[in-house]
Order: sequence, then structure tokens, then C-alpha cells
Amino acid sequence: MADDLNKNIIIQVTAQTDQLEQSITNLNKLIDGLKGRQKELADSGKETSDAFKQNAANIDNLKKTLNDATTQLSGFNKALDTAANSLKKNQTVIAALAAATDKHSKSTADNSKKVKELNATIKTLSPTAQ
Repeated sequence: MADDLNKNIIIQVTAQTDQLEQSITNLNKLIDGLKGRQKELADSGKETSDAFKQNAANIDNLKKTLNDATTQLSGFNKALDTAANSLKKNQTVIAALAAATDKHSKSTADNSKKVKELNATIKTLSPTAQ
């Protein structure tokens, strides 16, 4: 159950991480395109134009969005690492519990065998005790 929960968490975080990585790639492409347009405007002497100012504002906004997405991606990666570590710990606990169950099952089987032997001995001794 815990194993399934951890796997679901990992799947969800991985999907969100993939989406963020794609968003970061797209943001970088947009920023590069705007920077290219800025260079064209600067080269043509239009550094004071409305288009130049709008591009500069767009670049600033996209850089902020990019930083936010990068921070979120880092958080997802940490969550994924935490989930993976939790999964490993749970697998270790499950293995230990399985080993303990096997040990107790063997002990119960041994005890059952001894009880049968004692019962047999009691049956043998019962007629002679009367």
C-alpha cells in the first residue's frame, strides 16, 4: 500500500516536472526571440521606441516567470528525491517484516510439530498411567 502510494507520488511529480521542464524550454525560446528583436531594434536606433520598451518589459516578465518555474522545478526534484528515499525505506521495512513473518511461521511450524510429538507421547503414556 505504501509502495503504491509512493509510486503514485513519483508518477505525479515526474509528470509535473516534465511539464515544468517543457515550460522552461519554451520560456527560454521566447526570451531568446525577444532578445533577438531587442538587438534588431537597438541596431536600427530604435532603443527609445514603444516596441523596444514593450520587449524589455516582456523580457523582464518572462525572466521572472522562468525563475519561478526553475524554483518550482527544483522543489519537484527535491520532492521526487524524498519520495524515492521513502520508497527505499519502505521496501527495507517490508523486507524486514517479511523476514520476521517467515521466522515466526517457521517457529509456529516447529512448535506445532513439538505439540504433536507431545500429544503422541501423552497418548502413549496415558494407558500405562491408568
